[in-house]
Amino acid sequence: MNLSSVYSEIKQLLSIADQNFELEKKINQCFNTEPNENKLEIVGDILNFVNKFSMFQEIKPLMGSLYRCITNTLEIKPDSIYDF
Repeated sequence: MNLSSVYSEIKQLLSIADQNFELEKKINQCFNTEPNENKLEIVGDILNFVNKFSMFQEIKPLMGSLYRCITNTLEIKPDSIYDF
């Protein structure tokens, strides 16, 4: 699995429009010094989290709020990538 396919799957599950989906930019901004393997670990954890809400995929406001929650959480710098 590569980063772009995971980003695409997250975007699809959250039903976020391309122009509003900035998760990759946010990950690169917050974790610019991390290797891609660590970024893949973080994005994989986000995907696992989002999958728990997949039954609510049709409720756009909820999925939008979930996306905002994820992007805001990324701004909190963890001690380790395993804190996600």
